[in-house]
Amino acid sequence: MKKMLLLGAMLTLSACGGSGGGLATLPTPTPAPTPTPTPGPTYTKFADLTGDQLFQTASVTMPIASNTDGAINSPSQAFGSGYTIDFDAATNSYTVSGIMNVATGAPVTHSQTFVQSEITRNDADALIFSKPSTGAPNVFIISVPKVNNVPLTYTRISAWNTGSSSTPNIFAFAMLGVPTKASDVPTTGSATYKTGVGGVASTAAAASAPVFYDLSHSTATLSANFATGSITTDLTLTGVLFNPLTGGATAGQPDVALGIFNGTGLLNAGANTFGGSFVPANGATALGSSNFFGAFFGPQALEFGYVYDLRTVNGAFGDLAASGYVYGIKQ
Repeated sequence: MKKMLLLGAMLTLSACGGSGGGLATLPTPTPAPTPTPTPGPTYTKFADLTGDQLFQTASVTMPIASNTDGAINSPSQAFGSGYTIDFDAATNSYTVSGIMNVATGAPVTHSQTFVQSEITRNDADALIFSKPSTGAPNVFIISVPKVNNVPLTYTRISAWNTGSSSTPNIFAFAMLGVPTKASDVPTTGSATYKTGVGGVASTAAAASAPVFYDLSHSTATLSANFATGSITTDLTLTGVLFNPLTGGATAGQPDVALGIFNGTGLLNAGANTFGGSFVPANGATALGSSNFFGAFFGPQALEFGYVYDLRTVNGAFGDLAASGYVYGIKQ
């Protein structure tokens, strides 16, 4: 009886996979299925956003006026605390609101709405509104930052130039975009970014009228250690003489080296935002604090943007104040 049972078992194995009447081998176990990775969050490109939008920003302001207050600017405002940009799709209008630091140092809440009839440019590089005004121009811009002539996908720059015959002319810069979701910010590894820079600087001896410079010829670096949360950034300011009333660099003027600044900061825990401070690296003396605040944009912190405010005293050009922005994309 035992022989019959053994034979029956052998025949069963042979029927399952053997050949030639010989003893069959055991069937190969089916491998465990490979888990399907959980898909990451999805992002809409900035250019493809539709409907009403309320954009938070990191922003910084600088008064532009013919005065004898020397070189002055205002502190940067962290992402989420800067001026807001409220887009109304039905009317194709933008309402810009925020705290503007005027030449006297007194903050005021300022708001302007720019409507469709005030658009002077609307193309792949920039959307520009210009509002009829007396005294200082009133202009609002959203532009596409480029690194090595390649446009960024999720990040935008805003510039807001506002004033009147009774209020100072003020430049404001902001970084906005499609923020990286907090859960999608890397927590391991590090990244370096290719960058671009913009902004305005003023220099002046004490109690004298300032001289203004466009900072678009400046350079910057930024690296992020996502494991430790540390941010390192350096700014090399290069200026070209600038007419704040016309908004353009003075033709034929040479570049002017305005200083080097070393910045260190931290990524805010569980967030897509960061901030830090600068110290001058070329022997200049800091006047108060110099700061930067920004955010990451797009999937996995692909892009970034921050605003900065810098202040030194008694340098090669007297006092220096600089306000502007830095943006970039992972290398």
